[in-house]
Amino acid sequence: MPAPEPIVGRTPRAHATTATVAIALFGTLLTAVGSWQPSYWNDEAASLRLARLDPVEILRFVQEKDAVHAVYALLLHWWTAVFGETEFAVRLPSAIAVGATAAAVFVLLRRLDAPRAALPAAIAVLLLPRAGAAGLDARSFALATACLTWSAVALVTAARQPSRGRRWVLLALGLAASVALFLYAALVLPAFVAWALCQRTDRRRIAVRTALASAAALAVTSPLVVLAATQRGQVAWLRDQPVNPWTVGVESVFLDAWWLAAGVLALLVTTLVVAVRRGRRPGPAWLLFLLWVTVPTLALVAATVTLGPLFTPRYLTIVVPAVAGLVGSSIAALRGSWRPVVATALIALSVPSFLTARGETAKPGGQPLRAVATYVQEHARTGDAVVFGTTGTVSLRPRIALAAYPAAFAGLDDVAFRSSWTGTGTYSDRLLPRAATARAELRHDRVWVLVGNDGTRPGATGAQLLGAGYERVVERDFGGITVEAWER
Repeated sequence: MPAPEPIVGRTPRAHATTATVAIALFGTLLTAVGSWQPSYWNDEAASLRLARLDPVEILRFVQEKDAVHAVYALLLHWWTAVFGETEFAVRLPSAIAVGATAAAVFVLLRRLDAPRAALPAAIAVLLLPRAGAAGLDARSFALATACLTWSAVALVTAARQPSRGRRWVLLALGLAASVALFLYAALVLPAFVAWALCQRTDRRRIAVRTALASAAALAVTSPLVVLAATQRGQVAWLRDQPVNPWTVGVESVFLDAWWLAAGVLALLVTTLVVAVRRGRRPGPAWLLFLLWVTVPTLALVAATVTLGPLFTPRYLTIVVPAVAGLVGSSIAALRGSWRPVVATALIALSVPSFLTARGETAKPGGQPLRAVATYVQEHARTGDAVVFGTTGTVSLRPRIALAAYPAAFAGLDDVAFRSSWTGTGTYSDRLLPRAATARAELRHDRVWVLVGNDGTRPGATGAQLLGAGYERVVERDFGGITVEAWER
């Protein structure tokens, strides 16, 4: 009788791979829960408008505006062609990216010889409100951050064996993908080079190769960077964005969850004080994450002060993995009995933000665009006229509902429309003057009017409608947008 074959157990590497995949899946599922509930908002409407064009039209449009979003628009174009334009489908790539970021942080800390911090840090990614917001948004921030975090994994892996050229190529490709998706990701590159300069062995070779990989990434993306630089005027709205300790130090990572920010700050300060008292030097993980947080943050603030408005809190989504890494490292530094207590407390502190982010009007501006579009779709008749408010804050105008949910207004006569936005170099359609809009409006027996929060009625005035024999049969306030129906 032959001897039984020995049972071969799973290797630690196989266990780590399984854990990485599990974290990525869990992170994706957690982020995607409720992602279908918030209504689209202005920026997502812009993403969808651009993604609906064919690739040639996208490339033509970005010559005039939004070159920074060209790569994401192409990806979203192909994604929506397969999966459609529901809120869940459109936001799913961002949710997947958050899961991928959490998994990358887990792998990164293991590669940095801090395995005890790996799982808490991965969970911290999912708890930080800015990561959640990015995962619920049809924009490129989550994807760029995921690419950047996996680039950090490639950097640490390459630094261990700097003679392996393929690993440096992977680093360059990851950095190029990050910058192509979000140009501000380039602000993290100096932090990576600085970390390489702090290595105890092979410092010069690692730093030179990190710098070369970064330079290669910038060279590959340089056409996009140069084109975007010529379109700097499109971020003129940033001059109204305050730059202060709250927007930079809290809102960038925690949104309005000051209580969670306070808890994280207390944890980090306590850990640092204990480390200083015990004479501990920061390890490679702490050093990387501190550089990752401080270098891009200071660079962005300095550029805003010296060059003009370049800052808004969500642009620092790219530092979220590093903040999560610091949180995980701090929890790992605690005594065993304190770790679950602190971790549970941070989870509890993150719950309000998690729930709030999934409200129907949770997006910036709080506009109920889907509710408005659904109401009109359910009550309007084919051939009715529709007039959208076009005054007030650009990002809050009722016409955004048409861009976000065009199917809801199919069959209605958009009487103010003159020509498509694709020929204007902006996301705004070219419209008829108000007098011409009013004349076109009065040719219909039933008119839907969407009035913005500034109260300015588009097209015909109420007096003109009453004088022409119309009666207002519907007036419904959706909070920021009022829907009216007039009949004669």
